[in-house]
Amino acid sequence: MQEVEFYYPDEVLAAMKDADAAAAKSKKVATIDPPANDSDGGVVKVSVNPGQLNFAYTIKGPNVPFRPIRAFDDGSHVYIQMPPGMKTSEAPALLIAANGGTQMVNYRVEGNYYVVDRLFQQAVMVSGVGREQDRVTIAYAGSPR
Repeated sequence: MQEVEFYYPDEVLAAMKDADAAAAKSKKVATIDPPANDSDGGVVKVSVNPGQLNFAYTIKGPNVPFRPIRAFDDGSHVYIQMPPGMKTSEAPALLIAANGGTQMVNYRVEGNYYVVDRLFQQAVMVSGVGREQDRVTIAYAGSPR
């Protein structure tokens, strides 16, 4: 054997608690808009410089439960603010325009925000199938990036 390691459960637990405390401390840098409550009742905080936010997005489509309130970016992520009633309705698929078509994009939910880990020119939120399909378009309307 070239290497033998031992671990002690108390040390592992202490290291995990330290990591959790450091993560919680790093989330308290700045907030987006008024802080949104997450599913655990806590406050969602995101590290964003408010001076770098870009609100040059338009939202078009029918007045459906998942129609976003606003969309903005910080130069690397797009934040889509969803209405509070969205928590009780079906979540839409988020598609972005790419290579002459559309592709599904991953996003995460933080409070009332969908956070997309990339910038896009145009995205479509789709819910339903066929003729029963509802679509809301989010388009970047600012200067070229």
